[in-house]
Amino acid sequence: MESTELNSPMEASYREIEEETGFKKEEIKNFRLKYILLEKNSGEIRQQYVYFGETEHINFTPSEEGELFWIPKNELLGLYTSKIIKLTLKHY
Repeated sequence: MESTELNSPMEASYREIEEETGFKKEEIKNFRLKYILLEKNSGEIRQQYVYFGETEHINFTPSEEGELFWIPKNELLGLYTSKIIKLTLKHY
């Protein structure tokens, strides 16, 4: 999040999505906050906002963030990710 977005995590998420995928705010339907995660890491408390939404797009705009690709829902739990993300996916 940018310092000007601290009071608007949803708008920060829309900005990040557009920067990293090319999907615009109006192209994402049912975008909603599902989880707020708190994690203590190296003495620092980290807060993550987890949003879910839907889009009809299948093609990404290339970005410097790395290669993007869709992952089938039934393969999500097999990904290498942090414990808190894995627990969030299991709960969902």
